[in-house]
Amino acid sequence: MVEIMNPSPRPDGRRAMGCIPLRASEVGRRRERSLPAAQARAPADGFLEIVDRSQDAGRFDPLTSLFRFKYRCIHSSVRFRDAVMPSWSNGKLTVYHGTDTLTLGAHGPFKVGGSLAGFVADLNYCRALTDFGKGFYTTTKLHQAREWANARTRRLRRSKRLRASPVQPWGLVLQFDLDRSWLASQESLVFVREVSDFWDFVTHCRAGFAVHARAHPNVAYDVVYRLVTIWRQKLLIQDCDQISFHTPTAVGYLNRPSVAEVAGNADGLFS
Repeated sequence: MVEIMNPSPRPDGRRAMGCIPLRASEVGRRRERSLPAAQARAPADGFLEIVDRSQDAGRFDPLTSLFRFKYRCIHSSVRFRDAVMPSWSNGKLTVYHGTDTLTLGAHGPFKVGGSLAGFVADLNYCRALTDFGKGFYTTTKLHQAREWANARTRRLRRSKRLRASPVQPWGLVLQFDLDRSWLASQESLVFVREVSDFWDFVTHCRAGFAVHARAHPNVAYDVVYRLVTIWRQKLLIQDCDQISFHTPTAVGYLNRPSVAEVAGNADGLFS
């Protein structure tokens, strides 16, 4: 894609030039168009401003897809590259798991920010017939983890076993900070688009067939990534995701979470 200058008036009478995309089909039409040269300036907000210099002429070169014009840069107190270049350090990936205090009763009391020493994610207690099969499910969305915690807490509080019990469950969200290099070392299945194979996979897992249907000995993938579904209607929930762990190797890494939040409402739910 080529950038072409789009003049717009300025208060001081000069013409500022913004950048708009130019498709390849437009190159021929603009091949012979002469454009004024420009002076580039980087103001404090980090965005380049192009100021018209009518005394110089520039021309678009279709062979190199570049504008040929004379210009000089005036540097401001903030460098343009410092304002727009993000930093990347391959830091840890934070994921959340929504649960309840009763399920983790042996690991209490629960203090926000505190770690749960001795925590074990046991696949034997994980539900089957879920989107990606039996596994330990997490999400990068804190609001989604709260909803998972609310659903579990409501279900337990309505059960006959706990309806009259003096000890009631409260919603709780666990936080895991995962090393990305460790994640990269796991055998993973990632669906990046809503393709037919994705729904075939979800249907396979929801129907209770062999987990992930892989050849022995690696029957299940260690980690599966995808969005959250509304089952049977084959719909995806916007702004939600799930990262699930399905093997003893994968869940064994999730051994020291911290408490992200504890529900504070009287009904044990998050608002």
